Amino acid sequence: MKPLPDPHCFDGIEAREYHREGTECYRTVEHHRFLQYRHPVRPSDDMLLGCPLFCRTRSWSGDYHYRKNPPFLTATLIHAGEMAFRTAALSGIAEAGDLVLFFPRTEYEFMTPTRCERSAVLLEGSLLDTLRPALRQTITLDDPSIPEHTMTAIGSALRESSLTTGRRKIAELCFSLLQFLAAPEPAETLPECLETVLAEMERNYDRPLSIDELAKAHGITPSGLTRMFLKYRKTTPYRHLRRIRMDQAAKLLDAHTFSVKEVAARVGYENPLNFSTEFRKWFGISPRSYRDGRQ
Repeated sequence: MKPLPDPHCFDGIEAREYHREGTECYRTVEHHRFLQYRHPVRPSDDMLLGCPLFCRTRSWSGDYHYRKNPPFLTATLIHAGEMAFRTAALSGIAEAGDLVLFFPRTEYEFMTPTRCERSAVLLEGSLLDTLRPALRQTITLDDPSIPEHTMTAIGSALRESSLTTGRRKIAELCFSLLQFLAAPEPAETLPECLETVLAEMERNYDRPLSIDELAKAHGITPSGLTRMFLKYRKTTPYRHLRRIRMDQAAKLLDAHTFSVKEVAARVGYENPLNFSTEFRKWFGISPRSYRDGRQ
């Protein structure tokens, strides 16, 4: 999380109004695409907590959202890039690993300065007012995988909302998320071997690293390394390395300095075609279209 350099960057934005009811008002400028978008089959009116929406979004410069007096709480987790936001009490720029809460019946706005990938859940229910005093508006997480997995689980459970057991499951997951945000777990001490491998990935992602060779170099079997990653990072070694490379590739493409072939080489891909294939799988868009700002 870092300060907002210009608090007036939101002033004068001409946005489309798409909802007005009583004191509620929502406006938007849409420069984004949904990677996931789920509504419940049936509202959770019979539960203390519910979720009317889960989404994962990739946005680019100019994406803007304004809400006044919404009846729901919005929890937004940043996966990559940055999100600028302003509320009556606080403004700032949320970065990867930051989580921002926008509380019900308040006025707020947020926008994408350059690029951003984020997940969001909307939470509602009579228990929110009771829990709100325990919640902070912004949290920088040592391990964002825990809320990320809970938010994704909420999105998956929305398919079961026609059943009472499904709505109860959604309510339990919503409470679990809020409980974690009220008291985030301290960072777990990693095994020295895993810390060394993580550091090497961050340092040498531009080289053709082999997971088998990484494991062997640090005195562990590939399956043992995978088990450690799954336990402490909730992902596999290969996917973790790919995330580092894709994040770096996106930054290089945003800079408009290098060709796609040069970017591929700078993030460890000897074959530009393999890089383009991996990039499309990860972002749902080709490197060239990403650089040019197209969907």
